[in-house]
Amino acid sequence: VFSRCFDAKTSNKSVSKFGLFFADNKNGSWGNIKEFEYNDRDANTIEPAFNKDASVLYFSSDRANGFGGYDLYVSRYQNGNWTAPVNLGPRINTSENEFYPFFHSTGRLYFSSAGHDNKSGGYDLFYSELYKGIWINPIKLPPPFNSGSNDYTYFVDDDFQNGFFTSSKRGSKDIYTFTSTIPNFEICQQQQIDNYCFVFFEENTVELDT
Repeated sequence: VFSRCFDAKTSNKSVSKFGLFFADNKNGSWGNIKEFEYNDRDANTIEPAFNKDASVLYFSSDRANGFGGYDLYVSRYQNGNWTAPVNLGPRINTSENEFYPFFHSTGRLYFSSAGHDNKSGGYDLFYSELYKGIWINPIKLPPPFNSGSNDYTYFVDDDFQNGFFTSSKRGSKDIYTFTSTIPNFEICQQQQIDNYCFVFFEENTVELDT
């Protein structure tokens, strides 16, 4: 899935709106390009991101009836079709712009916002996740992911060991890579001998059973 100008032949891209398109890769070649049926010709629909099995699509759009600027939306693939996009609501979207969604396998939705807890006036990186069907208040990523400059497009692998993000901390927009120094305990060698035994005593209670 990718975003592209509706009018690809125009010499003035600034007046052309963008939409989402799908393509299939068969034998190393891209083809079968189809337009997202919920594109809005009067608005921009950009920066798509799938979940892991490509059954959920997140994107950013400045279409009407949002909370202001660009908002994040979600559409789900059900019964062979995409559902009508749903705005992620005021927990995620603000009167400013929300861009660059990335959905992690743990259920976290990472994005860049100019409206959440942002004292620098630029874009910062945040994440949220669903709890009982409601997005929690976005959590701001710590330095060095966020800086006094604009920070965008956070990506990390399933184990939180390696990733990328974009920042303008040096003036231009540059891509940075990072590697975690925290061990991934899920891939550590398991304990071979399990002979630890603990006995717990509960005091000051009435013995009602044996």
